[in-house]
Amino acid sequence: LVLVLAGGNDVFMNLALVQAMAQTPPQAVAAMGAAGAELAALVRTQMAAKGARYIVVVNLPDVSQTPFAYTLDPTVQGLINQMVGAFNQQLAAGLDGVRGVAGVDAYTRGRQQTADPARFGLSNVTLPACDLPATAVNGFPLGSLGCSAATLVAGDVSRYQFADGVHPTPYAHGLLAGLV
Repeated sequence: LVLVLAGGNDVFMNLALVQAMAQTPPQAVAAMGAAGAELAALVRTQMAAKGARYIVVVNLPDVSQTPFAYTLDPTVQGLINQMVGAFNQQLAAGLDGVRGVAGVDAYTRGRQQTADPARFGLSNVTLPACDLPATAVNGFPLGSLGCSAATLVAGDVSRYQFADGVHPTPYAHGLLAGLV
């Protein structure tokens, strides 16, 4: 069994290039589509073609619906959604008909969780469970990597969706595992 979930950092890299004016939004969307196609090719040639019998490929969740994205302008949130959509579309197209590959739609499930948190037992889908400044080491916030019982925000965060600006909490990871 091979589990694949990739592409999130491509979103951040391409968004940074747009914000630095090193590429245009359409170029960022195209780059994300190319990354999705590249991942599909790797699954086909490096996993399926080399004997992996069961491959689970999880598409990208909607990064535009994260605490990180909620701090950005709605136009930028829309761009993030377009980039994720291009990635997921090319990933799905590149894996269509590949034997042994099961696609998991984390994008749709994440949007459902944001639209109806109670249905999934979530208490918060907009804020991080970690007190991000409290995770800092030498002034650099570690986010979910530095999150512990001592660095959580006040209150019950056991059913929060996000540990930091983009990474899931253990509860949200459990929801994804259940989907898989």
